[in-house]
Amino acid sequence: MLWQLPLGTWLTWKIVRGLCTVDELKLLVSNCTGGRPKMGCAKGKKRWAGFQGFKSCWKPPSGKQKNSQLISLFKSKGLSVLDMVALSGGHTIGFSHCMEFMPGIYSYNKTFDIDPTMNQDYALSLRGPCPRKNLDPTVVALNDVTTAFIFDNAYGGNLQKGLGLLSTDQMLGVDSLTRPYVNIMARDQQIFFNYFVKAMIKMSNIGVKTGSNGEIRSDCGSFNG
Repeated sequence: MLWQLPLGTWLTWKIVRGLCTVDELKLLVSNCTGGRPKMGCAKGKKRWAGFQGFKSCWKPPSGKQKNSQLISLFKSKGLSVLDMVALSGGHTIGFSHCMEFMPGIYSYNKTFDIDPTMNQDYALSLRGPCPRKNLDPTVVALNDVTTAFIFDNAYGGNLQKGLGLLSTDQMLGVDSLTRPYVNIMARDQQIFFNYFVKAMIKMSNIGVKTGSNGEIRSDCGSFNG
């Protein structure tokens, strides 16, 4: 995260408001013991040294993308299908705004009003806080409907039951390319943790600068100088 974000970038409105919160969360996480996967990432990596880096920044996947599109996106960054499923398991915590999952609960397609792979009662329950008209943009829903504040493998079990909040999540539990990995991680939490750590380390090495490119920041949240 960077405090010197240029106004007008696609990142600005989403990031600037939450920088203080992010720093506070980092402190809380660093002081937390147990209950989460542990990993060690390489330190002293070079990052882009100016705002031009935003032009090549990897935009996060959209909640409206198809599974094949997500697989291609992750593959373009050197991440496998297994990595994609493991990283998606990070949705075992957090929340999403209504607009991000409404395509799954309203007018899904010409045949189904609701995503047929979703638990219908669950989908209908989401319509209450997220009506089509007069939608409150600040309303959110928890990504994990069972253990929302615990980093565990319940996310995988949710997908097996049709309780995936985002369409991109729910697809993972249905598609033949991703369902086997969902089932494995839903069955064994330690396996999920192991896969998640490996995928996070791989992702942390995307776009690392070498030679004279970039800089090793003294403060991760700011450019040097």
